[in-house]
Amino acid sequence: MVKGGYFFTVLIFIVVLAGMVLPGSCTTGLGFDQASNPGSGLICAVDNGPGQTGIQGSPSYNSGDLPVEKELRQSLFEIPVLNDYIAVGTTIILSFSAVLFIGYFYSSRLKMTRNGYIKMIEERETLLSGVNERFNNTFAVICSLISMQILNSNEEETKQKLTEINNRILSISLVHKCLLQSKVVSKVNIHDVFLSLGEQMVQTYFLGKDIDFKVKGEECLLDIDQAIPLSMVMNEIISNSLKYAFAGRVSGDISVDYNCENDKFELCVRDDGVGIPGNLIDESQESLGLSLIRNLVSLQLKGSADLTVESGTKWMITFPVKIEDT
Repeated sequence: MVKGGYFFTVLIFIVVLAGMVLPGSCTTGLGFDQASNPGSGLICAVDNGPGQTGIQGSPSYNSGDLPVEKELRQSLFEIPVLNDYIAVGTTIILSFSAVLFIGYFYSSRLKMTRNGYIKMIEERETLLSGVNERFNNTFAVICSLISMQILNSNEEETKQKLTEINNRILSISLVHKCLLQSKVVSKVNIHDVFLSLGEQMVQTYFLGKDIDFKVKGEECLLDIDQAIPLSMVMNEIISNSLKYAFAGRVSGDISVDYNCENDKFELCVRDDGVGIPGNLIDESQESLGLSLIRNLVSLQLKGSADLTVESGTKWMITFPVKIEDT
């Protein structure tokens, strides 16, 4: 009888664990009737309730006294709570996975876009470098032809005019040369341009005199559209100083001071010579060099140029600095 009670208890445990709830009539809950299954009376005897004859010495089923029923009730209570935790955990994991996927997607798109821009910039820099190199080669050929013509000329005036033309071309070529050496492909360090141009001009107009050429100023990157006309202006100023300032002297000083702050470029070029002849300063009769200085500053640099002749020659040039669009 004990074995039979154990068997039926295990059977009830399996049925309840599977999610089947036994109603008041055990036969209906198990899906068979007593007429067709004579042995079902033994099962129903478990559910007779208090005071009924069933398995002797065993508590009645559904009374809540069976240990297995207590464990089942506790388990059935804990299962929904566990399911809630599982659902919340699953939701968090899925949400986190979705965020990671979206982040990876946009990161990949951003990386592709960035790589595309980098490639485009590299191609642009390569193209500009090639163009600048071609310019340098072309200018070098032109200057060589002019230099040959100067050597073959017998007239001093012709030589002087050709030298001036050659220097103007060299001033443009020098900007492109500095552009090739610049860290920024579209901008030039104007300090290098001034220094190289001054040394070049002193050598070109070698007069057997000790000319001290100095440049003072911090590194300043100018757009090529401003660097070229400014270089041509400097060429004319230095050329005039070398031709007129140091007549009758064995030495002289030419100083260049510039400041590039607050979107404005300020330049001061002076010498300690005798100054430019008065007839050349008159705007109605001024030389080609002075006219070129004023026109380049006003028309291309959109600035102002002031000339002062006192204890030497001093040029004050001011113009706005171009700002790149960001």
